[in-house]
Amino acid sequence: PGATFVMEIVSIHPTAGDASARCATRDLHPASMLGTPLPLGPTVPGATAIERWAALEPAVALRTLDLPNDGRIIVGAHVIEEANGLYRYEYAIANLNSHESVGAVTLPLPAGAAVVATSSHLPAPHSGEITSGEPWTITVSAEAARYATESFATNPNANAIRWGTLGAFTLVTDRPPVDGAITIDTFRSGESIAVALPVPGPAPTLVGDLDGDGAVSSSDL
Repeated sequence: PGATFVMEIVSIHPTAGDASARCATRDLHPASMLGTPLPLGPTVPGATAIERWAALEPAVALRTLDLPNDGRIIVGAHVIEEANGLYRYEYAIANLNSHESVGAVTLPLPAGAAVVATSSHLPAPHSGEITSGEPWTITVSAEAARYATESFATNPNANAIRWGTLGAFTLVTDRPPVDGAITIDTFRSGESIAVALPVPGPAPTLVGDLDGDGAVSSSDL
């Protein structure tokens, strides 16, 4: 209830004009998810679905990456404070027309952060595509949560975020957001790119919390 569904079309062709504007979006009626698309409102040329997300949710932060001699990737983040003292971090990576593609994303974690849940969502291959539909591997350590598909060297047809697709990643933790950066890794060359976005920060300082574990207890004595 209350959800907005957005259809996006991306065209990659030498005669289609500016590579960063070869797309269009249109809102859909929720009933479209059950069958034939039922459009709501006009088609918006040159707009992407991730930009529509930011228009609907003003708290969404977007960053545009233009990879040299390659293409454009747009990365977004939205942090939601939940009622139980937890924070839900939603990240989206939209590959508009990058051949490099995206093979991994790493979210930094502050010391002592409790990770309650993680998830990743990527489009499934269809129409005879040979790319893999295997879900990404999620690895949580004391320093970071990493979401990754197989490397290009291991499987050139791995489930990377290829042109015209979007991947979404979620992290639920007990730490509030601060200005920071996530890291995305390109699929083919393995280059790491830092993207300035909200990330989980340190626990709020408590009077008497001498060991910095977020609580005042006997260990502080």
